[in-house]
Amino acid sequence: MAGICTHTIGKGVRQMVRPFLIYGAFILCIMLVALFPQHADLQENNTNLSIKHDVQDGTVFVECYIGGYTLREEANEEQAPAQLTVLINGSKHSVQNQAAFRLQDLEEGSHQICIEVTDQEGTSYEEKECFKATIK
Repeated sequence: MAGICTHTIGKGVRQMVRPFLIYGAFILCIMLVALFPQHADLQENNTNLSIKHDVQDGTVFVECYIGGYTLREEANEEQAPAQLTVLINGSKHSVQNQAAFRLQDLEEGSHQICIEVTDQEGTSYEEKECFKATIK
């Protein structure tokens, strides 16, 4: 009989504690997201530009994240209008109005590729990231 009472009390305590555990786990998740934002590298570098790239079959695939700017023609109060100026080995290659694009027909060898955030007239916003890509 004593074993049944203990088991019943234990079960009741578990049922009472369970909502607190779920709530605690939820709060912990929110705190982790706040402490470790998805784009932590942007905050560390004090920049609004982050670039990922991949080279496949002589083509460089580029994906950019630009915080605080829009590549659309219509700007808003939170985002300034911008475009991405692509420099290859120090020379202007192209102007992009999309955050993801590809660079084709590059010569074989190693290339320094820089992406710079500029306004519609080409004036720099002082946001620039560079990377090396090797075409084989």
